[in-house]
Amino acid sequence: AFRGEVDEEMLLSFRREHVFVQKWPSSAVPWTWWKNMIPELAISQCSTCNHFFNAEEWEFAVLSKGCCPFCRAPQDVSE
Repeated sequence: AFRGEVDEEMLLSFRREHVFVQKWPSSAVPWTWWKNMIPELAISQCSTCNHFFNAEEWEFAVLSKGCCPFCRAPQDVSE
């Protein structure tokens, strides 16, 4: 995996649907920005635990169980 830094101009040049942000509840942990390098692979992210999932697997889990498959936090099925 490539790990590097990008500036604001480069970040703004990325398509919004290819960039994910892990926002942590503590200010001690900085936000982490991720870019999907394989746009053909759809990715979903749990807003509670910040884990990433294959979009089809995420949709199946949320529709069948109504929660995140990792942290079990309730998810809105309409999203």
